[in-house]
Amino acid sequence: MLSTDAWLSQVEPRPPLIDGRLRPQDQAKAVVVEPATGRPLGVAALATAAQGEEAVRSARHAAQAGPWPRMTPEARAEKLRRLLADMEGDQAELARLMARESGLPLREAELSWRRALLWSERALATAGRPWSWQPAGFGREILERPTSLGVAAVLGPAFGTTTDEFVLALAALARGNAVIWLAGEERPLLPLRIAEHLARGGLPAGAVQVLAGRPELVEDLASHRGVDLTACVGPEDRLALRRAGGGRSYLRPWVKGCLAVFDGADLDVAAASAVLTATFGGGRSEWAAQRLYVTRKNHDHLLLRIISRLSSLQIGNPIDFDTEIGPVPGRALLAGLKEHVARRQAEGATLIYGGDQPTTPELTGGTYWRPALLLQAKAGESPDVWGALLEVREAADDDELLGLAARSGGPCTVISPSETHAREVLSVAGPRAVAWNADWPEAGPWPDYVDGLFATGPSRLLRRDHPEPSGWYRGG
Repeated sequence: MLSTDAWLSQVEPRPPLIDGRLRPQDQAKAVVVEPATGRPLGVAALATAAQGEEAVRSARHAAQAGPWPRMTPEARAEKLRRLLADMEGDQAELARLMARESGLPLREAELSWRRALLWSERALATAGRPWSWQPAGFGREILERPTSLGVAAVLGPAFGTTTDEFVLALAALARGNAVIWLAGEERPLLPLRIAEHLARGGLPAGAVQVLAGRPELVEDLASHRGVDLTACVGPEDRLALRRAGGGRSYLRPWVKGCLAVFDGADLDVAAASAVLTATFGGGRSEWAAQRLYVTRKNHDHLLLRIISRLSSLQIGNPIDFDTEIGPVPGRALLAGLKEHVARRQAEGATLIYGGDQPTTPELTGGTYWRPALLLQAKAGESPDVWGALLEVREAADDDELLGLAARSGGPCTVISPSETHAREVLSVAGPRAVAWNADWPEAGPWPDYVDGLFATGPSRLLRRDHPEPSGWYRGG
């Protein structure tokens, strides 16, 4: 394979993978702009409606008459392990491409790929198991059934690929499904690079297709009779997708989380957790936090610590390993963040840090953003946004704080000297993931799988001494 730089520099658009072959074409194309510099990064071919239809036909044939679903789970896993071994040798290049295309700092991109490979191995190891329940901390975790569904379409977020999509696609393949992976037209280069690995991976023709497409192609796949299940991991118009899919869509919950700091909490741990969760994945992950609830007693002391940590973060080009905050992937997202902050201020919130673009000369060409810290003057519905910001709400005491955390939705990190508070959030809020004094915003050691796709399991509780959380803090 060509090096990533040589691959990007080619004039012709990077082709889709359809029916086992890379299909160069001179039709619609997208010029991907590097968010760090504002300069062109590469050119991707955009799939036409006819190519989308061809991909569905190929996947349908592979699911109904091809050899892939008829292999044993062990045989499929062996082929996919060889694919992962091939990709592991290109892991550094894939992480670098991810950083350049999406603006995610290189250290996070590398971490994301390491975790993706671990999760992929988990998917392969459990692909042949029957339905079962397995204890997982507090509550239970769903494991998958051994039969395939048929054709699964994985729909990537419009503004940037995450490794979640790759794990979804690989897990669905491990189940014996044929997979159509549709990358958003804004940032499709990473999936099309992975398509080259898939093309030489020895999988049967039609087992996996990789396309880059316009928004209308998303709805076409979600509503297509030849697709048995569509899965979406981004914050797209989920109601429209659900209606288009007629109940055949799996929309992984995309609700950004919260951090609840109770009386007696270690404020240094709380500040480190707040900064990490607010900026995790550039604030583009559902495991990132957008809301911070803190008691009046801790409020001022905690904010001083948070501002100190935020101001120490290194904002810069994502491929520099010292960078902790990279650019936002695109001017549309940057405009959306600014609009959100302005709207919250109009509702009475006070912006006390960030929420603007850095003025450093070397950053002016890119779509950079300083994480925003907002004090909410009143309660209100706050839509979740793709970006790094933290909205702070003061509670009079632990009881009011518990109510705020229980109603917030999404994953919740509880900072408290007592495990009781974490269990109370679970008991009041119902099924959700709660981390107690966790220093990494992760809902479990492994994702849950249903039919090779992620699913949200029942409530789970993680302790700070759980073996999985990372000890890496940013900003000190």
